Amino acid sequence: MGFIRYYGGEINKSVPIRDALSLYMGVRCGNRKYIRCPSPDHDDKRPSAAIYDNNNICKCYSCGAVFTPLKVVMTAKGCGYREACRALIDDFALDGRCFEEQGRNGKKGREENGFPLTVSELRDIGLCGAMSSRTDDGACSPTILDAWKEDRTYAEELLDGKCGESLKNAEALAEACGRQMTDMYAMHGEAYWDSAEKIYDAWKGCRNAYITELRNRVGSFERSPDGRANVDRIVDIKRASASEEKMLERIADEFGIEKPQRITLSQKQQEKCVSFLLLCGAAEDLARASDGLNRIREISEKIRKAKTKEKEYDCLQH
Repeated sequence: MGFIRYYGGEINKSVPIRDALSLYMGVRCGNRKYIRCPSPDHDDKRPSAAIYDNNNICKCYSCGAVFTPLKVVMTAKGCGYREACRALIDDFALDGRCFEEQGRNGKKGREENGFPLTVSELRDIGLCGAMSSRTDDGACSPTILDAWKEDRTYAEELLDGKCGESLKNAEALAEACGRQMTDMYAMHGEAYWDSAEKIYDAWKGCRNAYITELRNRVGSFERSPDGRANVDRIVDIKRASASEEKMLERIADEFGIEKPQRITLSQKQQEKCVSFLLLCGAAEDLARASDGLNRIREISEKIRKAKTKEKEYDCLQH
Protein backbone atom coordinates (compact mmCIF):
# COMPACT_ATOMS: atom_id res chain seq x y z
CA MET A 1 0.00 0.00 0.00
CA GLY A 2 1.46 3.36 -1.05
CA PHE A 3 1.74 6.56 0.92
CA ILE A 4 -1.63 8.29 1.44
CA ARG A 5 -1.80 12.05 1.64
CA TYR A 6 -4.65 13.47 3.72
CA TYR A 7 -6.26 16.85 3.10
CA GLY A 8 -6.33 18.20 6.65
CA GLY A 9 -8.07 21.45 5.71
CA GLU A 10 -11.08 19.56 4.36
CA ILE A 11 -11.14 17.27 7.41
CA ASN A 12 -11.07 20.29 9.74
CA LYS A 13 -14.07 21.76 7.92
CA SER A 14 -16.04 18.53 8.26
CA VAL A 15 -15.75 18.08 12.04
CA PRO A 16 -17.26 20.73 14.37
CA ILE A 17 -14.65 22.03 16.80
CA ARG A 18 -17.12 21.70 19.69
CA ASP A 19 -17.59 17.99 18.95
CA ALA A 20 -13.84 17.40 18.73
CA LEU A 21 -13.24 19.15 22.08
CA SER A 22 -16.05 17.15 23.67
CA LEU A 23 -15.00 13.75 22.32
CA TYR A 24 -11.23 13.90 22.75
CA MET A 25 -10.75 16.30 25.66
CA GLY A 26 -14.01 15.93 27.59
CA VAL A 27 -14.74 19.67 27.34
CA ARG A 28 -18.40 20.51 27.91
CA CYS A 29 -18.80 23.36 25.45
CA GLY A 30 -22.58 23.47 25.10
CA ASN A 31 -23.42 26.77 23.42
CA ARG A 32 -20.85 28.73 25.42
CA LYS A 33 -18.56 31.17 23.67
CA TYR A 34 -15.75 30.99 26.25
CA ILE A 35 -14.20 27.91 27.86
CA ARG A 36 -11.08 27.13 29.86
CA CYS A 37 -8.07 26.71 27.61
CA PRO A 38 -7.79 23.04 26.56
CA SER A 39 -3.99 23.20 26.33
CA PRO A 40 -2.35 20.84 28.86
CA ASP A 41 0.46 23.38 29.27
CA HIS A 42 -1.92 26.14 30.40
CA ASP A 43 -3.48 25.95 33.88
CA ASP A 44 -6.41 28.20 33.01
CA LYS A 45 -8.26 29.37 36.13
CA ARG A 46 -10.87 31.40 34.25
CA PRO A 47 -12.31 30.80 30.77
CA SER A 48 -9.88 32.56 28.44
CA ALA A 49 -10.39 30.53 25.25
CA ALA A 50 -13.04 31.54 22.71
CA ILE A 51 -14.81 29.21 20.30
CA TYR A 52 -15.37 30.56 16.78
CA ASP A 53 -17.96 28.38 15.06
CA ASN A 54 -17.67 30.23 11.73
CA ASN A 55 -13.92 29.53 11.50
CA ASN A 56 -14.24 26.21 13.38
CA ILE A 57 -11.38 26.97 15.78
CA CYS A 58 -10.79 27.53 19.50
CA LYS A 59 -8.34 30.31 20.42
CA CYS A 60 -6.93 31.11 23.84
CA TYR A 61 -6.34 34.81 24.43
CA SER A 62 -4.11 34.13 27.42
CA CYS A 63 -1.47 31.71 26.07
CA GLY A 64 -2.17 32.26 22.36
CA ALA A 65 -2.87 28.60 21.53
CA VAL A 66 -5.15 27.93 18.54
CA PHE A 67 -6.96 24.62 18.20
CA THR A 68 -8.46 23.08 15.08
CA PRO A 69 -10.14 19.64 15.21
CA LEU A 70 -6.86 18.05 14.07
CA LYS A 71 -4.85 19.97 16.68
CA VAL A 72 -7.30 18.79 19.34
CA VAL A 73 -6.70 15.15 18.39
CA MET A 74 -2.92 15.54 18.22
CA THR A 75 -2.86 17.27 21.62
CA ALA A 76 -5.21 14.80 23.32
CA LYS A 77 -3.66 11.64 21.88
CA GLY A 78 -0.08 12.83 21.57
CA CYS A 79 -0.10 11.54 17.99
CA GLY A 80 1.07 12.81 14.62
CA TYR A 81 -0.80 14.44 11.75
CA ARG A 82 -1.63 11.29 9.77
CA GLU A 83 -2.92 9.40 12.82
CA ALA A 84 -5.06 12.40 13.78
CA CYS A 85 -6.56 12.54 10.27
CA ARG A 86 -7.36 8.84 10.41
CA ALA A 87 -8.91 9.19 13.89
CA LEU A 88 -11.27 11.98 12.79
CA ILE A 89 -12.27 10.06 9.65
CA ASP A 90 -13.03 6.92 11.68
CA ASP A 91 -14.61 8.53 14.73
CA PHE A 92 -16.84 10.93 12.81
CA ALA A 93 -17.85 8.46 10.07
CA LEU A 94 -16.35 10.53 7.25
CA ASP A 95 -15.78 9.02 3.82
CA GLY A 96 -11.99 8.69 3.73
CA ARG A 97 -11.94 8.71 -0.08
CA CYS A 98 -13.00 12.36 -0.02
CA PHE A 99 -9.95 13.37 2.01
CA GLU A 100 -7.23 11.25 0.40
CA GLU A 101 -5.15 12.27 -2.58
CA GLN A 102 -6.31 9.33 -4.71
CA GLY A 103 -10.02 10.01 -4.33
CA ARG A 104 -10.52 13.65 -3.46
CA ASN A 105 -13.72 15.08 -4.96
CA GLY A 106 -14.20 18.22 -2.90
CA LYS A 107 -17.22 16.87 -1.01
CA LYS A 108 -17.51 16.16 2.69
CA GLY A 109 -17.61 12.49 3.51
CA ARG A 110 -20.65 12.95 5.73
CA GLU A 111 -22.61 14.18 2.71
CA GLU A 112 -21.37 11.31 0.56
CA ASN A 113 -22.56 8.23 2.43
CA GLY A 114 -21.40 8.60 6.03
CA PHE A 115 -23.18 8.99 9.32
CA PRO A 116 -25.65 11.89 8.95
CA LEU A 117 -25.46 13.49 12.43
CA THR A 118 -22.83 15.20 14.55
CA VAL A 119 -22.16 14.44 18.22
CA SER A 120 -24.11 17.55 19.26
CA GLU A 121 -27.11 16.54 17.16
CA LEU A 122 -27.08 13.07 18.71
CA ARG A 123 -27.11 14.60 22.18
CA ASP A 124 -30.08 16.75 21.15
CA ILE A 125 -32.13 13.61 20.56
CA GLY A 126 -30.87 11.85 23.68
CA LEU A 127 -28.14 9.66 22.19
CA CYS A 128 -24.57 9.87 23.49
CA GLY A 129 -21.41 7.98 22.60
CA ALA A 130 -21.96 7.95 18.85
CA MET A 131 -18.26 7.69 18.19
CA SER A 132 -16.22 4.58 18.83
CA SER A 133 -15.10 4.27 22.46
CA ARG A 134 -11.49 3.14 22.32
CA THR A 135 -9.67 1.74 25.36
CA ASP A 136 -5.93 1.74 25.99
CA ASP A 137 -5.56 -1.71 24.45
CA GLY A 138 -7.30 -0.57 21.25
CA ALA A 139 -10.60 -2.36 21.90
CA CYS A 140 -13.86 -0.67 20.95
CA SER A 141 -17.27 -0.87 22.59
CA PRO A 142 -20.25 -1.05 20.19
CA THR A 143 -21.89 2.28 19.41
CA ILE A 144 -24.60 3.57 17.12
CA LEU A 145 -21.86 4.34 14.60
CA ASP A 146 -20.93 0.64 14.56
CA ALA A 147 -24.60 -0.22 14.06
CA TRP A 148 -24.78 2.27 11.20
CA LYS A 149 -21.94 0.48 9.44
CA GLU A 150 -23.06 -3.09 10.19
CA ASP A 151 -26.88 -2.98 10.52
CA ARG A 152 -28.16 0.16 8.80
CA THR A 153 -31.84 -0.73 9.28
CA TYR A 154 -31.49 -1.08 13.06
CA ALA A 155 -29.56 2.20 13.31
CA GLU A 156 -32.18 4.05 11.25
CA GLU A 157 -34.99 2.68 13.42
CA LEU A 158 -33.13 3.77 16.56
CA LEU A 159 -32.54 7.28 15.18
CA ASP A 160 -36.15 7.55 14.03
CA GLY A 161 -37.45 6.45 17.43
CA LYS A 162 -35.27 8.79 19.46
CA CYS A 163 -35.88 11.67 17.09
CA GLY A 164 -39.67 11.14 17.22
CA GLU A 165 -39.60 11.02 21.01
CA SER A 166 -37.45 14.14 21.21
CA LEU A 167 -39.71 15.94 18.75
CA LYS A 168 -42.78 15.26 20.91
CA ASN A 169 -40.96 16.48 24.04
CA ALA A 170 -39.73 19.61 22.27
CA GLU A 171 -43.22 20.40 20.97
CA ALA A 172 -44.72 19.92 24.45
CA LEU A 173 -42.05 22.16 26.00
CA ALA A 174 -42.56 24.92 23.41
CA GLU A 175 -46.34 24.76 23.93
CA ALA A 176 -45.96 24.94 27.72
CA CYS A 177 -43.57 27.92 27.49
CA GLY A 178 -45.91 29.71 25.11
CA ARG A 179 -48.87 29.09 27.40
CA GLN A 180 -46.92 30.34 30.43
CA MET A 181 -46.01 33.58 28.69
CA THR A 182 -49.56 34.11 27.41
CA ASP A 183 -51.02 33.54 30.89
CA MET A 184 -48.56 35.96 32.48
CA TYR A 185 -49.32 38.64 29.92
CA ALA A 186 -53.06 38.17 30.35
CA MET A 187 -52.73 38.44 34.14
CA HIS A 188 -52.53 42.24 34.14
CA GLY A 189 -52.90 43.48 30.60
CA GLU A 190 -50.77 45.45 28.19
CA ALA A 191 -50.85 48.73 30.18
CA TYR A 192 -49.37 47.02 33.27
CA TRP A 193 -46.44 45.55 31.36
CA ASP A 194 -45.75 48.83 29.53
CA SER A 195 -45.60 50.60 32.89
CA ALA A 196 -43.42 47.86 34.39
CA GLU A 197 -41.00 48.05 31.45
CA LYS A 198 -40.63 51.83 31.81
CA ILE A 199 -39.95 51.53 35.56
CA TYR A 200 -37.40 48.79 34.97
CA ASP A 201 -35.65 50.74 32.19
CA ALA A 202 -35.48 53.85 34.40
CA TRP A 203 -34.08 51.81 37.33
CA LYS A 204 -31.56 50.10 35.05
CA GLY A 205 -30.40 53.46 33.66
CA CYS A 206 -29.87 54.84 37.17
CA ARG A 207 -28.11 51.63 38.23
CA ASN A 208 -25.72 51.87 35.26
CA ALA A 209 -25.03 55.51 36.10
CA TYR A 210 -24.35 54.50 39.74
CA ILE A 211 -21.90 51.79 38.70
CA THR A 212 -20.14 54.16 36.27
CA GLU A 213 -19.70 56.81 38.96
CA LEU A 214 -18.59 54.24 41.53
CA ARG A 215 -16.12 52.78 39.03
CA ASN A 216 -14.65 56.26 38.48
CA ARG A 217 -14.23 56.87 42.24
CA VAL A 218 -12.66 53.48 42.88
CA GLY A 219 -10.40 53.91 39.83
CA SER A 220 -9.27 57.29 41.13
CA PHE A 221 -8.42 55.72 44.49
CA GLU A 222 -6.48 52.84 42.86
CA ARG A 223 -4.32 55.37 41.02
CA SER A 224 -3.57 57.29 44.22
CA PRO A 225 -0.58 56.49 46.50
CA ASP A 226 -2.94 54.97 49.09
CA GLY A 227 -4.55 52.75 46.46
CA ARG A 228 -1.23 51.59 45.06
CA ALA A 229 -0.05 50.80 48.58
CA ASN A 230 -3.07 48.52 49.12
CA VAL A 231 -2.89 46.78 45.76
CA ASP A 232 -2.72 43.23 47.24
CA ARG A 233 -5.91 43.74 49.24
CA ILE A 234 -7.66 45.18 46.17
CA VAL A 235 -6.61 42.16 44.08
CA ASP A 236 -7.99 39.80 46.76
CA ILE A 237 -11.34 41.60 46.72
CA LYS A 238 -11.50 41.43 42.92
CA ARG A 239 -10.84 37.70 42.92
CA ALA A 240 -13.46 37.01 45.59
CA SER A 241 -16.23 39.13 44.01
CA ALA A 242 -18.95 37.53 41.91
CA SER A 243 -19.75 40.70 39.93
CA GLU A 244 -18.24 44.08 39.14
CA GLU A 245 -20.85 45.92 41.21
CA LYS A 246 -20.12 43.81 44.32
CA MET A 247 -16.39 44.28 43.75
CA LEU A 248 -16.66 48.07 43.50
CA GLU A 249 -18.89 48.31 46.57
CA ARG A 250 -16.58 46.08 48.64
CA ILE A 251 -13.55 48.18 47.69
CA ALA A 252 -15.45 51.37 48.53
CA ASP A 253 -16.51 49.98 51.95
CA GLU A 254 -13.03 48.60 52.70
CA PHE A 255 -11.22 51.88 52.04
CA GLY A 256 -13.93 54.39 52.98
CA ILE A 257 -14.53 55.69 49.47
CA GLU A 258 -17.63 57.89 49.23
CA LYS A 259 -20.31 56.13 47.19
CA PRO A 260 -22.83 57.92 44.91
CA GLN A 261 -26.51 57.90 45.90
CA ARG A 262 -28.53 54.93 44.68
CA ILE A 263 -32.08 55.05 43.35
CA THR A 264 -34.73 53.57 45.63
CA LEU A 265 -37.97 52.00 44.46
CA SER A 266 -41.26 51.74 46.26
CA GLN A 267 -42.69 48.32 47.07
CA LYS A 268 -45.09 48.56 44.14
CA GLN A 269 -42.33 49.62 41.75
CA GLN A 270 -40.16 46.71 42.92
CA GLU A 271 -43.05 44.31 42.28
CA LYS A 272 -43.44 45.67 38.76
CA CYS A 273 -39.72 45.26 38.09
CA VAL A 274 -39.85 41.67 39.28
CA SER A 275 -42.95 40.99 37.16
CA PHE A 276 -41.28 42.45 34.09
CA LEU A 277 -38.16 40.33 34.64
CA LEU A 278 -40.33 37.22 35.02
CA LEU A 279 -42.03 38.04 31.71
CA CYS A 280 -38.61 38.52 30.07
CA GLY A 281 -37.53 35.16 31.49
CA ALA A 282 -40.66 33.50 30.13
CA ALA A 283 -39.97 35.02 26.70
CA GLU A 284 -36.38 33.70 26.80
CA ASP A 285 -37.63 30.24 27.80
CA LEU A 286 -40.03 30.30 24.85
CA ALA A 287 -37.25 31.36 22.48
CA ARG A 288 -34.96 28.57 23.70
CA ALA A 289 -37.76 26.02 23.43
CA SER A 290 -38.54 27.18 19.89
CA ASP A 291 -34.85 26.95 18.93
CA GLY A 292 -34.71 23.45 20.39
CA LEU A 293 -37.81 22.41 18.45
CA ASN A 294 -36.31 23.76 15.22
CA ARG A 295 -33.06 21.85 15.87
CA ILE A 296 -34.96 18.57 16.33
CA ARG A 297 -36.90 19.23 13.12
CA GLU A 298 -33.65 19.85 11.23
CA ILE A 299 -32.20 16.62 12.65
CA SER A 300 -35.31 14.73 11.60
CA GLU A 301 -34.93 16.10 8.08
CA LYS A 302 -31.25 15.06 7.93
CA ILE A 303 -32.18 11.51 8.97
CA ARG A 304 -34.94 11.42 6.33
CA LYS A 305 -32.55 12.60 3.61
CA ALA A 306 -29.94 10.01 4.63
CA LYS A 307 -32.55 7.23 4.34
CA THR A 308 -33.71 8.55 0.97
CA LYS A 309 -30.13 8.60 -0.38
CA GLU A 310 -29.60 5.03 0.78
CA LYS A 311 -32.78 3.86 -0.97
CA GLU A 312 -31.74 5.64 -4.19
CA TYR A 313 -28.31 3.98 -3.96
CA ASP A 314 -29.86 0.54 -3.48
CA CYS A 315 -32.11 1.06 -6.53
CA LEU A 316 -29.12 1.99 -8.69
CA GLN A 317 -27.22 -1.08 -7.48
CA HIS A 318 -30.07 -3.38 -8.49
